[in-house]
Amino acid sequence: MKLPDQAQITTVLANDAPLPTGLAFNPAEKTFSLAKSGEVRFPIQVKIQLRQGGSVVSEKIVMLIDAPPGSP
Repeated sequence: MKLPDQAQITTVLANDAPLPTGLAFNPAEKTFSLAKSGEVRFPIQVKIQLRQGGSVVSEKIVMLIDAPPGSP
């Protein structure tokens, strides 16, 4: 999926707190990665926002139920 010009994807926890240390989202590939699974407790709710011009144009909350494949 190609994003509209000037659009960006941001991720935070469902309560608007930053993602836990070690959990990262790659907006280019639209994937999550986990550096150290011991630092994140699953399941975890993540808010994914599509922002354009400083405004949120779309927002979804997803639940990650387990560490991403290939995580340590």
